[in-house]
Amino acid sequence: MVHRTLSQRILDESVDRLYEQVRQSVLMTFIAVLVFAASLYRQTPMLTLCWTLVMLVHAFWHARSVYGYPQIRHFHAAEHWLTRELVFSTTRAVGWACFTMLYFQPEHTERFYLMLIYIVAVISGSVVTYAAVPVIYPLMVVFTLFPLIFRLALTAQQHETHGFLALGGLIYCGVLIRYHQQAHTISRKAIELYLQQGILLEEVHRFKEQLSESNEQLITVNGHLQAALGRSNKMAFNDALTGCFNRRAFLEHLKAYASPYSHSEVCLIMMDLDHFKRINDQKGHLFGDHVLKVLVARIQMQLRPEDILARYGGEEFICLLPNTTLLEAQQFAETIRKAVAGTPIRDTEHTQHITISMGVAKYRTPEDPLETVNRADQALYQAKKAGRDRVVVA
Repeated sequence: MVHRTLSQRILDESVDRLYEQVRQSVLMTFIAVLVFAASLYRQTPMLTLCWTLVMLVHAFWHARSVYGYPQIRHFHAAEHWLTRELVFSTTRAVGWACFTMLYFQPEHTERFYLMLIYIVAVISGSVVTYAAVPVIYPLMVVFTLFPLIFRLALTAQQHETHGFLALGGLIYCGVLIRYHQQAHTISRKAIELYLQQGILLEEVHRFKEQLSESNEQLITVNGHLQAALGRSNKMAFNDALTGCFNRRAFLEHLKAYASPYSHSEVCLIMMDLDHFKRINDQKGHLFGDHVLKVLVARIQMQLRPEDILARYGGEEFICLLPNTTLLEAQQFAETIRKAVAGTPIRDTEHTQHITISMGVAKYRTPEDPLETVNRADQALYQAKKAGRDRVVVA
């Protein structure tokens, strides 16, 4: 399972919270547009009507995006939804600023100040709504208030108070943006702690599952397995080239599973890559190493969690199958053989079809486990003698 990074989870959670909180803002936008349209329609019908239609269409598409987000959010990444909300919020801010700039004349009416107070109140109240993301709110402040501040600055010569209002507006914009940054920091820390708690609970749950599986496996083996595992921790477990177990580690596991005290059936599959020397001679040892790595990967894709694969030597591999009957082991070997031969191995220069010969043997109590390995090896020899690319049961 591929786990998302913490930063990606924080972004996803931030966008979820943004779309959850912005629903109230969408409703307030509808109400605000209708209220201002009703109050100003008699004075400037055409201007008010055009602006109202544009803002209502904009609010409708915004609401469609916000309320449809929970159902279709999985179709796009969080960055897409963040950009979408950024566009809606910025264009809404521009719409209100343009309406105020076109309709209200600060040098002739006090309604401009009332509108300015209203917009400042709306912008101030949106700090919490957009606290989860760092970009949208500062842009809303800039696109909404800066045009009004600029208009006040242009009329500073006609009205002395306009210069002070423009300066105060700039300072207030800085305060709003700074306060939003602090709110965003607090929101991000809260989201991060919330997600870390969830990740910790997931890790605890996964650890409990692994512990439960380990306990079940420990019941089926005796003290020999514990001794083998203790010794295995002090030695190199893996083959350097292929990454699977090496021969020494495999023999330790074999002695533990093929124990006179174990009542479960244990089978072995000895495997040998056909004509590997020819591959090395014709296409080089580097490609030969690549073939071994791909071979191990294909075999491991077929294994169960409890199965053990090891490189026994050269191009020879061996697989230990606990709790498996001889017939099941034969069928499993056929599955591996078909998976290996089904697709050629390629690199940038070469293409090679490969096959494997396989010998299957079952451990018979109380024989020496190495005798089981020898019988599987003899079955492998019979498979190669019979023409290779086949399974022979000892």
